[in-house]
Parts: sequence; C-alpha cells; structure tokens
Amino acid sequence: MNKRAFTLIEMIVVLVFISIIALMALPNITTMLKNSIDDEYKIFLDDVFLATEAYIEKYRDDYPSLNEDGAVTEIYMKDLVDEKLISTNLVNPKYCIDNECTSKKIATCTDTSCTVDDYTIKVTKDEIGKYKYELLIGINTCEYAVNQVVFDEGYSGDVKTFTPKCDGTYKLEVWGAQGGSANSTLLGGYGGYSKGNISLMSKTNLYVVVGGKAEDNATAGNTSTGGYNGGNSSTAKKINYDFISNGGGGATHIALDDGLLKDLSSHKDDNRILIVAGGGGGAFDYTKSTSYDTAGGSGGGNTGGNPVNTNTYSGYGATQIEGGTSCTISNYVHGSFGLGGTASTYSGGGGGYYGGGAGMGAGGGSGYIANSLLTDKKMVCYNCTTSNEVATKTESNTCHNSTATADCSKEGDGHAKITYLGS
Repeated sequence: MNKRAFTLIEMIVVLVFISIIALMALPNITTMLKNSIDDEYKIFLDDVFLATEAYIEKYRDDYPSLNEDGAVTEIYMKDLVDEKLISTNLVNPKYCIDNECTSKKIATCTDTSCTVDDYTIKVTKDEIGKYKYELLIGINTCEYAVNQVVFDEGYSGDVKTFTPKCDGTYKLEVWGAQGGSANSTLLGGYGGYSKGNISLMSKTNLYVVVGGKAEDNATAGNTSTGGYNGGNSSTAKKINYDFISNGGGGATHIALDDGLLKDLSSHKDDNRILIVAGGGGGAFDYTKSTSYDTAGGSGGGNTGGNPVNTNTYSGYGATQIEGGTSCTISNYVHGSFGLGGTASTYSGGGGGYYGGGAGMGAGGGSGYIANSLLTDKKMVCYNCTTSNEVATKTESNTCHNSTATADCSKEGDGHAKITYLGS
C-alpha cells in the first residue's frame, strides 16, 4: 500500500503551528534565562557582602564612620582580594560595559599579581544598627594629584588627625623641635628629621603630634618650659653662682593611635607607632665660668646627640632601647620612652622615641623608623652617629633650617608633612 505524502499546504500549516508554539514559549524561556542570571547575581552579591562583613570585622577600628548612623563607608573589591577574603575566580554574571552585560571574573591574574576590576562596596548603618551594602561599578577617582602635599602643619599644641581620602602610597616626613637656647651662641639642640613611605587605605586615621620648641634664655632661678610632646623642663639655679638651664625640645610623631608619644608605650612592638623625629636637648650656661657652657645635643636618628661640650655633669643622647642618662648629682630622672630626662637645676632632655638625658647641657631624643610598614626610610640629624641598618638608617649632616626642609635638622618648632605618591 502506498503512503500518502504531505501536501505543500499541509507542511505550511504544520510550520505555522510550530512557529506559534515557539513564539508562545519564547517569553517563558527568556524569563527562565533572566531568572537564572538573577539568581547567579544574587549569589555573587552574597559572596561579596559576606567578604565585606569579614573585612569590616577585621578593620572596624580603621573606619570610624562605620559607627555613625547614616554615614557612608566605601570598601573596595581590591581590599577584599588583597586580604584573600574573596576568590579572584568569582564571576559577576551581570558585568556591564556599554549597556551590554556579560559574565566576567572580578580579577585577571598572572603568576605574580592580579588586576582587580573597579568595584566599590558602599556600606551604611541603618537606624537599628544593621549594616546595609550596595555594590557600585567603578571606584571613585582619587581627588589627590600624584605628589600632592595633603598635610603640612607646624606646632599647634594638640593632636591633629589626618584621614586619607584615597588608597595609595604616602610619604611621611617629621621634624623634631629645637631645645631651649641659653644665648645667641649656646643654642638648644636642633630637631631631627625622619621620613618613610607607607601604603594606606582611605579613611584610616593617622594621629599627628608636632613637637614644640623649649623656652629660650631662662633667667637664673626660673623655669625654662620644655617643648610639647616630651621635651622636659629645667629650673635654673642661683645661689653663689648662676646657672642658666634650658628645657628640651619636643618630638614629632605620627601614629595609628591618639595621644602624646609618652602615652603610647604599650604600642612599641605592634606597628601602631609609625615614625618619630627626636627633639633637641637644652643648652647650658654657667655665667661665672665657661667650663661647663655648652649647646644642647641635637635630636637624633638611631641615637640622640650629646651636648657639644660634654662634661662630668652632662646629660646624654637616647638610643632605640633606652633613654639618655641624666646627671646624677642633683635630683634626676633619666630619659624614658617619649620623655626627656630631668635633673633639678640643669637643662632638660629632648623628647623622642626615647628621650635624652638632663644635665649641664642635655642630650637629644632618638628618632624611629623601625616600623615594618615603612619603606624608603631614613633619619637625618645634625653631627650625629650614623647607621646603615634598614630599621635605623641614619645620615649625619650640618644642614639646619627654620623652614621644614627634607634631610635637614629643624630650628624652632617641629613640623610634619604627608605627601600622596599615587596608587
């Protein structure tokens, strides 16, 4: 029996029915695909936000705005990758370029490094104290220009807070303050200079304390007030002879914790103290004899400077591990962490990482650059002991200036400067 073939009209009718069915099914297929991508994107967001929560838990203290209701804090995807809180193979199924969205990994990696795509996670805190997250494509452009000085301040007598607006590398420079001078020739020791580069995240608070110069030309029987941030005072003596004693200059430091240097002793070993420049020791003038007249020891690097004309009653410069020795003839206290020494009728020691000793001419405080977060670092001081070690690298020169000048010791009050070097 012969089989009957389909006529052309019958085939056209079948094709029309198939087309109608396909058109009816297409929206459902599209919806299914869209729902699948939406589900994948939700999983992607969950991964990002969980990593953000872990990052916040670890670095909460570095983002004070997290504790403020309604304040916005920005965390970058690069932060999460750098901390290994999220996989570089994570795929964003809705990566969009020019209105076209395609799946794409968040990072492109080689054997040695990864380039992370520009994402910002916006974090806010609602009225019941719960964090809310929003993923934004594109990191905000840094408003700093490369090599822009973003902090540049002298002595003010209080603690300043600097909060960088951009992730990147910053150069820290600090100058200690000069000790008190007895007269135009017997000068207080100059403040030391320290510098180093550090990688910082935006919104990380730095606390900057600039040292103050000690009072000059104390008259016999009166006190010469030591400089702010560790420079110790002196009391000149007038009995059968005249002593003109002067206080020590204060240190300048930058730290991740608030407070004067002497109050941060618990942070000596945890990288919270970033950098210190030592203050100079006070000068001494014995008006009835020149035997003990001397300029103060300058603020140092590895070691604080000794008085120019050392004698039996001198105070000495500090080191990286202990304060300078004070003269033991009178009521005395040796230099200590962040604080110059005293000897009741003699000149006060300079402030520093460790303070200089007091005496008939006082020692300078030491500087500090041993923090492992610092790179390209060194200290410079006036006619001082040098060091080639990375953690205590110290250069000696005869440069000193009343204006904060790189590689020069400081006359007068201390100074601090921070420069943005780029991402």
